[in-house]
Amino acid sequence: MKLEKQLFQDRVNRGIYKRTENNTYTTQDKYHFNFQAIPDEKEDYTIYHNKKPIEVLSSTKTGKPLTADYDLFLIAPKLSLYGNADIIKNPEVTYENYIQQRSHYREKNAKNLLNKEEFNSKEDPNLGNISNRIEKIIEGINQKIALNKPNLVHHSADSGNPTSNIYDNFPALFLLPEKIEEFEIIFVIKNYEEFCYFVQQAKNAHYYVPINPLWPNKLRKLRSDSFTLSKQFFEKQYKKNL
Repeated sequence: MKLEKQLFQDRVNRGIYKRTENNTYTTQDKYHFNFQAIPDEKEDYTIYHNKKPIEVLSSTKTGKPLTADYDLFLIAPKLSLYGNADIIKNPEVTYENYIQQRSHYREKNAKNLLNKEEFNSKEDPNLGNISNRIEKIIEGINQKIALNKPNLVHHSADSGNPTSNIYDNFPALFLLPEKIEEFEIIFVIKNYEEFCYFVQQAKNAHYYVPINPLWPNKLRKLRSDSFTLSKQFFEKQYKKNL
């Protein structure tokens, strides 16, 4: 495995790698990883672990390492941060859902409905059904991790994908700003059932979790425990006053 000089030095300067002794570095995150970085004649760095070079998949034509692109599942902001930056181009996601939500329109108003081509044209031609927040996160990933050589993320999150199948997303890697119940800041969700449980805990922790209308109804019906308790309280009060 080789890292270009610019990429390696950028990670050192940003504190991602810390030099501990001659040519030996350690990663500065929760999971510490010690490695050796040996510069060659071009000052690119070959990465070693326990004196053995780290091997990666690479192209037989170019010799450069291969990486899969990053597919975003969803971006869930805190409720206190949720706003216009989180509204995707087509909140209804599919044209069928767009029409269904307006099925009660009178004939006069129905004339103003978008046709399917107009509806689809609202999406970003390159990134798809995206929000401003997701677009900025994609830019950050591509710039900070890949240095845009090449980009790692090429389209919006699956939560706004008009052809989504939720079961295709698992297993899924999740990153959190802070721990939520038993979920650490980095963890893997293996299946749909685990995802439903996580969404419930995230809502309880006051996160806005976007749910694709193509996903099962169970997810769309999940509410935070505080919301459910408040709803039950007001229902009881209403019945008392009847």
